[in-house]
Amino acid sequence: MTRIVAAAVLLVSMGAALVSAAQVPQEVPPRDRLKTHAEPSAPGTQERLADDARTPLLLLGGAAMLLLLVLSARSFLRRRSLGVPPPPPPPGVVMSVSRSPSHNFSKTPEASIRLLAGLGVEGDAHLGEKVQHRSRLATRGHEPNLRQVHLIHAELMDDLATRGFPDLAAGHMGENVLTRGVQLLDLPTGTKLYIGTSALVELTGLRNPCPQLDNFRPGLTGALRPEDAQGNVRRLAGVMSVILEGGEVRAGDVVRVELPPLPHRPLEPV
Repeated sequence: MTRIVAAAVLLVSMGAALVSAAQVPQEVPPRDRLKTHAEPSAPGTQERLADDARTPLLLLGGAAMLLLLVLSARSFLRRRSLGVPPPPPPPGVVMSVSRSPSHNFSKTPEASIRLLAGLGVEGDAHLGEKVQHRSRLATRGHEPNLRQVHLIHAELMDDLATRGFPDLAAGHMGENVLTRGVQLLDLPTGTKLYIGTSALVELTGLRNPCPQLDNFRPGLTGALRPEDAQGNVRRLAGVMSVILEGGEVRAGDVVRVELPPLPHRPLEPV
């Protein structure tokens, strides 16, 4: 960046020097002085001279701006080629935390929950290194548990309230952590969330809305799994994560986002 500014300053300085040189009055030979005083300059001559003097500065100023743009673009492309991620999103906040010791659809809000590294939420039915969801135990029970912590953004509930579901509250849709201020669904796979003073989770994928949502509120599955005219499905029921570092989490905790290196992979159902 320092080299970019220096190049621009050099171009502007050169332009200023040219303008100054153009404005220095020229010495008139003695034999032509009488003629010069005797013949007034034609109308508009001084204005044209002033315009001519400004032209080099304008041209070099434009060249300086072009140089700034080119070098800035080169810097951006170089950073992108080196896999430097964009700045992280602004932090959010925890609105509520929930857990359930049994495999109920909804979870109970708590004053705080404890995240255990590599396992899940202490006292929650989905705690474990391997798959814990009952619908998957028979065929995928040997696989790693990628759904240790379920997060939903409160903005989703705001939206659902305008679409016929005004009574949804924290824990109703089975999430462990309800956040606000972080667009969870837009984050790439591998994003790290620092929650509170010590907890750290890594996003693994999307929750796939299941028919149990309709058992809780008729029509909720479709609202969380809209499909466009081309058949593309959007899954809005939150994100899943694994716990890298444990700790206590409670309402009011700050959620800080750390994006993974480029290239980013969008979240897929897990």
